[in-house]
Amino acid sequence: MKIIKSISLLLFLSFWAVGVNAQKVGAQFNENYEKNWSFGAGFNVVDDSGEVIGGISNPSENWNFSMPFYLSAEYYLNNEFSFIAMISTNKYQEGKVYNKAYIVDGDASYFSADLNAKFSFRDIMRSYKFDPYVFLGFGYNSIGEFKAVKKDFPYDIYESPAIGRLTINTGLGFNYWFSQTWGMNLNLAAKLGANGNEEHNNHKQFSLGAVYFLN
Repeated sequence: MKIIKSISLLLFLSFWAVGVNAQKVGAQFNENYEKNWSFGAGFNVVDDSGEVIGGISNPSENWNFSMPFYLSAEYYLNNEFSFIAMISTNKYQEGKVYNKAYIVDGDASYFSADLNAKFSFRDIMRSYKFDPYVFLGFGYNSIGEFKAVKKDFPYDIYESPAIGRLTINTGLGFNYWFSQTWGMNLNLAAKLGANGNEEHNNHKQFSLGAVYFLN
């Protein structure tokens, strides 16, 4: 937890320093992304509670945030279309909700690898500082073994073995650019299970981090 707090503070100070510096020098923003790259890093939250809205409104029970790191690389075909690859780690924590049951007897590891196609509205909106987008793609994630007890009667305890599952990903997000090279990214993803296994339900992943654009 101390490591996470330290990295969070460092990330916040980086955003602040870049923003102040951009204001001093009169920030310029990219208007041409064609055939270029950006790289990102930050934190993620996983909600695998089985709730569509409840998971968002009750983060204390449903949001997993332990070893919650991600790295990403994005290639821009042009100003509208790009491809982004992301790997992320987290843990399903004891006491949190998984598929309408409480995890007991320790944490379970979480790892995901995703490849998504993005469509940006930057040219449509003529907005190069605030850069919103939508995306669609696919991924693979794995979850370590754990025990859980159902939230509802008869409160059965069951063991979930380590699993891997394919997902279809969709969602939205935005970049907020402080300068031509540095920005902040917020990403909201819905990951829909593609294995046809009802026991291992769909889940959501939210991420926040820094992004560096190669000029």
